[in-house]
Amino acid sequence: MNRINALFIAACGISLTAAAYAASYPAWQPDTTYTAGTIVSYNGHDYKALVTQTDYSGTGWNPTVGSLWQDLGADSGTPSPSPTPAPTPTPTAAPTPAPTPQPTATPAPTPAPTATPIPGSGCSAAWNASTAYNKGDQVSYNGVNYSANWWTQGNNPSTSSGPTGSGQPWTVVNNCSGGSTPAPTPTPAPTPKPTATPTPAPTPTPTPAPTPTPVPGWKLVWSDEFTNSSIDTSKWQFEVNGKGGGNNELEYYTDRPQNAYIDNGHLVIKALQEQYTGPDGTRSYTSARIHTKAAWTYGRMEASIKLPYGQGLWPAFWMMPQSDIYGGWAASGEIDILEAINTKGAGGNTIYGSIHYGAAWPNNQHTTVAYTPASSIADNYHLYAVEWENGQIRWYVDNVLYSTQTQWSTTGGAYPAPFNQPFYIILNVAVGGSWPGNPDGSSSFPQEMDVEYVRVYQK
Repeated sequence: MNRINALFIAACGISLTAAAYAASYPAWQPDTTYTAGTIVSYNGHDYKALVTQTDYSGTGWNPTVGSLWQDLGADSGTPSPSPTPAPTPTPTAAPTPAPTPQPTATPAPTPAPTATPIPGSGCSAAWNASTAYNKGDQVSYNGVNYSANWWTQGNNPSTSSGPTGSGQPWTVVNNCSGGSTPAPTPTPAPTPKPTATPTPAPTPTPTPAPTPTPVPGWKLVWSDEFTNSSIDTSKWQFEVNGKGGGNNELEYYTDRPQNAYIDNGHLVIKALQEQYTGPDGTRSYTSARIHTKAAWTYGRMEASIKLPYGQGLWPAFWMMPQSDIYGGWAASGEIDILEAINTKGAGGNTIYGSIHYGAAWPNNQHTTVAYTPASSIADNYHLYAVEWENGQIRWYVDNVLYSTQTQWSTTGGAYPAPFNQPFYIILNVAVGGSWPGNPDGSSSFPQEMDVEYVRVYQK
């Protein structure tokens, strides 16, 4: 979940506070290309680079701006002064990185300037949500040409563009004509059905929802359709703590029915704004995090989910290894089937699928791909799934393939480790944290993640 395994942290007694970053790292320098994972200091904080092959050109790319850095917390060393700009170096080629949403410290981006139309100017190739674009690539969308500021995938240029240095992945080039940029397909309004006068009859027994196999060759081996009156504790285990999930989250996860319950055949995980005190202290928000008692090696894992929204909300449908046989997080792996942050706000309508691997933190690695569904992820249910096989993991939204990963590694074993061992499923709604930032005046509570069903298939 772009996070350190909370169970691993609890076992080791690690607290990710400012004290954890006591070492002073080299000062950030402008006009320097940093590889993903590099840690620098800037104005009293340490930051970790999340993107490789990016020109950090000029002071406008400092670590507090945009979505290119993760704030690791206060640095005990001397604050880094604002450096003097230097000539922009030639970017170094590197593996395709993952786009990462804006941290809390990001100022509001400057609105993209309106390009002056150039008569007869042709449109570049139409933007495609499933295509990865490198820095300098040009696309067109709705009669406007855009240029990529860095590697990006799934970020709609019309809603994620701004001047160079604004932290947005796209910059407007000019208006264009003669292209064939497809406009989004609107969701048709449902046709109302005429109301008929019914003939009184006995109330029938509800028929259970069917569980069809989505792809030929897959067999259903586990599911929860949430038809019971309460959460089935033979299938699910509550995680109760206020440790912050390894991400500086603000919620206290409880096992109370106020935070997780069954309503009309759906699982509801509800985040509340309330003062709550437990063994880990007092928190201003509560929520729930549950995981399956079963674990699987390979399979299709899917869930139909409607997501919460707002600044500081971070829902997830993800998987962790049953045992850390290859080492501590993330050497033993993590599979994020679905994450979303700040939906309907800075996060738009984008979701993310990721894998975490490599060495134990802080030398871990990850690969993340973004995708923007055509309809609202907060107002509609969507089917989120991975198909995980030996040496390959595929991500789907509504059975549309948007990412395939085959490259990973671990210091604890040979490929295809770490993704060759049993993993269990987790559902949770986090509040705040290093990735989405904290709630603000625009956030509203309570917020719910509604789940129609969770199913596991194997071949």
